[in-house]
Amino acid sequence: MKRLIASVVLVLAAFVLTGCAVADSGPVAGSSPTATAGAVTPTPTAEPAGLVVLDVRTPEEYAAGHLAGALNIDVKAADFDWLVSALPLDGEYVVHCQGGGRAATAVTRLAEFGFTDVTDAGSFDNATALTGLAVVTETPGAADIPAVGSDTPTAGCAETPAVE
Repeated sequence: MKRLIASVVLVLAAFVLTGCAVADSGPVAGSSPTATAGAVTPTPTAEPAGLVVLDVRTPEEYAAGHLAGALNIDVKAADFDWLVSALPLDGEYVVHCQGGGRAATAVTRLAEFGFTDVTDAGSFDNATALTGLAVVTETPGAADIPAVGSDTPTAGCAETPAVE
């Protein structure tokens, strides 16, 4: 689990650093991530991830209260497909949102990517009961990491000249 979190943090850092230089909102719908000059894009890994709770609500909803250790990737964000493509395909995932609708959408997208062990917990309350995890509001190091699922990859970046 620690390696998964570290991997996601590294992917996010790479995303932010490349996002500051190139204002790209992610892949075109239906396309697969590809390598481009100057940027590294993730591909699903073969390493098992263990249980991952995937919270597909907005960063604001996540900040108001989330399950301890949950990974927040907003299903409505333009970069959702790109971000989940960095997750191991053979991991065990429990997906939830606030009421259940967005979780169903996310589970469908994950299946399209080839994820096979995905549980649609539906609502936040159902996920809490299913996993038994505590509800928390703090995220260690959150101030250093931009919100996953931001539609503006350059948000929070200082004026950085484009890399030529």
